[in-house]
Amino acid sequence: MRLTVDDVRIDTNPGLRLGTDFVHLLDPLPRLIAAQLEYATRPRGQGHPPTSWLFPGGKPGHHLAAGNVHDHLHAAGINITASKNTAIAAMVSELP
Repeated sequence: MRLTVDDVRIDTNPGLRLGTDFVHLLDPLPRLIAAQLEYATRPRGQGHPPTSWLFPGGKPGHHLAAGNVHDHLHAAGINITASKNTAIAAMVSELP
C-alpha cells in the first residue's frame, strides 16, 4: 500500500487521497485511519529511519507490500477475496 501520511486528512472533512482526488471517509473509517496514522508515525527503533508511509513495512524505509496486507487481514479474520468479489459484482451491476 503506497499511501503516505500526506494522503490522509483527518479533520472536520476526513478524506483519503486516491490519485489526485480526496475521497470522503465515512464512520468508522476516520477513526481507524487516525489510529493507523498514529501507529505509522511512531518511532520504530534502531535501524528504522522515520518514514512517511501510512502502512510502513517491516523493511526500513519501505511500505507494506500488497501480499503482506492480505496476510494481515486474513489473520484478523477478514476474508478479502469475498469482499473484493462483492465489490466487483456491485460495480458490474451499475454498468449500462
